[in-house]
Amino acid sequence: MRQKNANLKLKNTNFLIVGMVVVIVMTSGCEMPKSPFAMQGQSKPEKPSVPLSPGGITPIGVKSHADPQIGNRSVFKFNLDVGRTYEFFMNYVDNAGYTGTYAAVDDDMFIVDSKGTIIGTSTQSAGLPEHISFTPRESSVYSILIMNDKKESGGMWPVMLVSALDYEWGGTLYIEGKDINTQGAKYETYNSLWIPSRTFSGYRSAQARINVPETLDMYQVRVFCVSGDWNNYLYSSYDLQSVNAPAGVPYASFETMGTDAVVNLDVTKDCFLGLIGEWGYGNVNVELVLGK
Repeated sequence: MRQKNANLKLKNTNFLIVGMVVVIVMTSGCEMPKSPFAMQGQSKPEKPSVPLSPGGITPIGVKSHADPQIGNRSVFKFNLDVGRTYEFFMNYVDNAGYTGTYAAVDDDMFIVDSKGTIIGTSTQSAGLPEHISFTPRESSVYSILIMNDKKESGGMWPVMLVSALDYEWGGTLYIEGKDINTQGAKYETYNSLWIPSRTFSGYRSAQARINVPETLDMYQVRVFCVSGDWNNYLYSSYDLQSVNAPAGVPYASFETMGTDAVVNLDVTKDCFLGLIGEWGYGNVNVELVLGK
């Protein structure tokens, strides 16, 4: 059964926007991977994340969790395509029933290639979030390593990891629906697009048109616009694997193959678009419409 939202536009036909607008269409595509990975489940937030596939590959957009002891590390593998830019955000979990503070906790983040070479780092001071923006030179499996600094950390604290494709390098994402035999999610069922607030600079309104091919039936697109205290909001609200969108999260539902949708964005914030497939497969194009 599909979750409904009457506040968001959903239609197969074209729509009319009144006023002066600028339409930006990102057409750079990506290869269509045919990974056979199947969903295995999701761990509790306070425990290390369980891989979402037999190959240990985490889908882009699915929130992961780690609870490293002092000096320990957590590794998350991602299948990344050449020429696309990916964003990885790590932050400390807040409002999760834990006492004390993570101000003295120092977790660092690294990106490692298939040969074990560190090719990207984010090593801010204790208590601060980490962020890596990465454009692969070749399509491969890369690892995000989150490590509690044994020498400098004043304790341990649960952290979360959110990943997304960067919209500024192309608004096309490959999505596959559930396996028709097992009715289970695949690796490609989930994907996420990050649209930074600088994209909206000088504009008063923004909408995202989700253009779906005739070969794909989408389940939902969920909108997460964030500013300020990212860890608090993303921990409690960011979720692509739940049947229903979390309370207070704007979303649009889809009805049949080829159905498009339109969602509103907050031009004052960074926005994540979380896309979830239902049945079929294909490239989904996100077209950004900006109004003066």
